[in-house]
Amino acid sequence: MFVFCISANHENSVFDSALCGVIPPANPHSEQLLAEILRILRPAGKLILSESGEAEPILAKLKLSGFLNSQKVSRAKGQC
Repeated sequence: MFVFCISANHENSVFDSALCGVIPPANPHSEQLLAEILRILRPAGKLILSESGEAEPILAKLKLSGFLNSQKVSRAKGQC
């Protein structure tokens, strides 16, 4: 199920995973969006996020939003 969720009408802790695509650098993932994703994820849920910019700013936002076990995973050259 794909859900656009700045303020989703879902109960807390209902999704096992969330996939969030690349957002142009002019509109990075906001703390509000990340907090809402965290709210609807189950406690052991996974967020798969693709970011076009540097990793450090988004990792900091993830921690501030409540994602405590965040890690950077890079693609190998030539992968889509």
